[in-house]
Amino acid sequence: MEPIIRVDRASMAYRTRKGITEALRNLSLDIHAHEILCIVGSSGCGKSTLLNLIAGFVQPTRGTIYLKGQRVSGIEPRCGMIFQEYALFPWLTVRSNVEFGMSLRGTDKAERRRVTDEYLKLVSLESFADAYPSELSGGMRQRVAIARVLANDPEVLLMDEPLAALDAMTRQILQDELLRIVEASGKTVIFVTHSIDEALILSDRIAVFSSRPGRLKMLIENDLPRPRKAEIQLSPQFLALKTEIWHAVQEEVLAHLEARA
Repeated sequence: MEPIIRVDRASMAYRTRKGITEALRNLSLDIHAHEILCIVGSSGCGKSTLLNLIAGFVQPTRGTIYLKGQRVSGIEPRCGMIFQEYALFPWLTVRSNVEFGMSLRGTDKAERRRVTDEYLKLVSLESFADAYPSELSGGMRQRVAIARVLANDPEVLLMDEPLAALDAMTRQILQDELLRIVEASGKTVIFVTHSIDEALILSDRIAVFSSRPGRLKMLIENDLPRPRKAEIQLSPQFLALKTEIWHAVQEEVLAHLEARA
C-alpha cells in the first residue's frame, strides 16, 4: 500500500551565527494512512524539524517529502499542526477559536456552526462554547486547539509535544481522549514526544531518532493490546519495549556527549 507520507532521503541544515547546524541527515520514513506514528529521541535530534518539513513550513536542504504521492513544496493545507503551546486567541470565545480557519476560508455561518458543534462535542467541550481561553484549564485549552485543527479537516495531524505542559493526571486523561478522537476522526497522526511511556500508550509504530543530525535509528511496531489502560504500563511486554527504546535513546545521548567532549 502506498504510504500517505513518504520522507525520501531528507536532510535539513540551518545557518546560524556559529555556522551550519545539521538537524536531519538522509532520513527516509514512510507513514501509513490512519496510523499513529510517535517519534522519540533526545533533544535537538530533528523531531520538530521533520514536522515542519511535512507541513511545508520549510523545505529540506536535500531530499523530498511526499504527501499522497505529491511533493510538498509549500505550506500544506492537508496537514494540521498542534503545538505544545495552545496558540488560542485569548480575545475569542471557544466557538470563535474553532471557527477561525473556516472564517478565513469564507465558510458560511451556518456551516461553521454545524462543524464547530460537531468537533466541540467530539472533544467534550460543547458546554464551554461561549467561554474564553482564560476560563479553561490547560487540558481544556489543548482540546480546543485539537478541535480547531480538526474543524479544518486535515488528512494528517502533526502533533509537537502537545501534552508536555500538562500535569501527569491531566496528561494521562488527554492521552485517552486523544486516542478516542483519532479513532472517531480517522486521521493519520505523527506525534512527537520525549516520553517513551506516552509513545507506547498512543502509537501504532515508534520511530527512534539518533542524536543530531537526526537519522532513523530504529522503527518499532507497537503490538501492545488495545485498549491501553494505565495498568498496561506494569506488563512485561510494556516494560520490555520501554527498556529497548530507552537503551537506544541513551546510547545516542552518550555518543553525542562523547563527540562533543
